[in-house]
Amino acid sequence: MEDWLAHGGHGVALVTCHRAELYGVGSMPHLGPAVALAGESAVAHLLRVACGLESVIVGEDEVLHQVRGALTQARLTESLEPRLQRLFELAIAAGRKARSRRTASSANLDGRRPRPLAGRGRGGPDHREP
Repeated sequence: MEDWLAHGGHGVALVTCHRAELYGVGSMPHLGPAVALAGESAVAHLLRVACGLESVIVGEDEVLHQVRGALTQARLTESLEPRLQRLFELAIAAGRKARSRRTASSANLDGRRPRPLAGRGRGGPDHREP
C-alpha cells in the first residue's frame, strides 16, 4: 500500500482475522494473485463485510470494529479520499443497523428458544419437544 500511496493513490487497508483488503481510488496497484473488485461490486462487498455477512460467524461484531479502525487509520495517514471516507461511513452505519435489527429480532423471542414444529423429526406426528 505504501508504494501505491507514494504514487498518488488514495486508499484504506482493511485487515481482519480472515482477510486483507485494499479499498482505493486511482490507478490500481499490482496485486499479484489477489482478487480485484471495482465499482459497485467493491461497494457491495464492503457493505457485506461491515454487516458481518462475509464473516465466518455471520453477524459477529468484531469486523465492524475493524472497518471503523481501518477508516481511522486512513484518516491518520492522510490517505483518505472524500469518496472513500463517505463509503466507509456508510458501511459502518449499515453494519450498525444490521446488528441493531439482529438484536431487535432476537429480543422478540422474550427469552424463549425457537422450537421445531410439531410433527417434524424423529418423534412422529404427535411428538412435541419438551
